Amino acid sequence: MKVMILALLTCLLSTPVLAQERLNTILVMDGSGSMKERLDGVTKMQIAKRVVGRMLQEFPADQRLGLIVYGQSALGNCGDIDTLVNPNVGTGQEIGRQLRQIAPLGETPMAAAIVAAAEALQYQSSPARVILVTDGAETCSDDPCRAIRRLKELAVDLTAHVIGFDITDEATLTQMACIADATGGQFATAASADELAMALSALTRADGPLRGRAVFIARLGDRNGGLVQDAISWNITGPDGPVVRRAQGNPLVLELPFGRYQATTARHKDGARATGNLFIGTAAGGTGTVFLPATR
Repeated sequence: MKVMILALLTCLLSTPVLAQERLNTILVMDGSGSMKERLDGVTKMQIAKRVVGRMLQEFPADQRLGLIVYGQSALGNCGDIDTLVNPNVGTGQEIGRQLRQIAPLGETPMAAAIVAAAEALQYQSSPARVILVTDGAETCSDDPCRAIRRLKELAVDLTAHVIGFDITDEATLTQMACIADATGGQFATAASADELAMALSALTRADGPLRGRAVFIARLGDRNGGLVQDAISWNITGPDGPVVRRAQGNPLVLELPFGRYQATTARHKDGARATGNLFIGTAAGGTGTVFLPATR
């Protein structure tokens, strides 16, 4: 249940109007050693700093924002979690200053950092939102998803959105998606500075669920085969159940919310079926393609 990029800023209708207008948010930044790795000659930490700096310029002035960083102070220390800026209005300049001083170094205690953010946001009495930007798997908890589920049970209204930056490992992506799903948040992947910027920007604007362009293709035999020319129909199932039934077209192009989808195609003339999976999680939208083998 991968997925680039987060119930974007949707407060429950039962929360007070003031709480909705003054939503508390903490940005949790990965300061672990892997953020020193480079993309196109620039460290991931440098990219993240620049992108967050731009995000701060558009963050709503009437909403409270804070900053937590993990992994920046010590090697092998799972307690290396620093609340650098407490959530408040008008914190953009201080957050920017603190970001410039981060030097990636240590571990990845994602779950503990989200817990720390929730506590700083007084999650048991107020709506709280956490936005986590990370480039790697949890290294300090055996089951971070279970820890976040427990946290959610105690919360008034806690949402954790997760952006996986430059991650391709399936197990890591699944872990991150589970953390977001456990709180009703969204999970996005970003493979570049532009995709990271789009994800963060969408979160601050509260435009609704992130969406991407999905392309479903049926080929003959394998991925090297040609497109199936016979009439076919598609059933597409997403995280919340059926999305489309008996849709026709090859390729079939849809605009879908981020998430994992299962596509089943059936050829009309002989009933031959094939099933495949597609994950949509890029903030840039783009095209995801699933190749479904078809029987001659």
